[in-house]
Amino acid sequence: MELKYNLSFSSTVKEERSSAIPPILKLCTALRFLAEGSYQKCSGNDFNLGLAQPTVSVVLKEVLDVVEERICPQWIKARMTNDEMNLSKIHFYQKTRFPGVIGCIDGTHVQIIAPKKNLQHLYLNRKGYYSLNVMIVCDFKMNVRFVDSRYSSANHDSFVYNLSEYKEMLNELDENTFILGDPGYPLEKHLMTPF
Repeated sequence: MELKYNLSFSSTVKEERSSAIPPILKLCTALRFLAEGSYQKCSGNDFNLGLAQPTVSVVLKEVLDVVEERICPQWIKARMTNDEMNLSKIHFYQKTRFPGVIGCIDGTHVQIIAPKKNLQHLYLNRKGYYSLNVMIVCDFKMNVRFVDSRYSSANHDSFVYNLSEYKEMLNELDENTFILGDPGYPLEKHLMTPF
């Protein structure tokens, strides 16, 4: 009985510690880090935030998990309604005279801290820094419709595309519906690349 009491007490103390940083400060810390595009030390040492670098790491993980779980599903939707596709096709046609286009795809390198020594070769890109090769699809409003950030920079854009869920979604589209990509992507039924 006493052991049970001590366990419940320690879990209560743990809960109090984890919530010692107010949610607004956690959000500000994460936003500061994302706005700077920098490392955590600058965000933690900020006069208004005053958090240690290890605390910033914990806060970032917590806030980004919430963003991924609750906000991303509301705003990043790969599947388009028929109305959205038709609006996109009209817009692309008016701007470029290219029929049937609903979006564009490209890869970008997102810089990361050098990984462990035995993995560094996988993340060192052709530009000389460590990164992830992130595939992004957007519509005519520049709204992000799909993101795949699972792969290291040693992987080619076509590799990331071929293993993505988005490729499967494209195969479900009607005839004469396309996305545009650069020469890093394969020419396919629903993916148009330059000739």
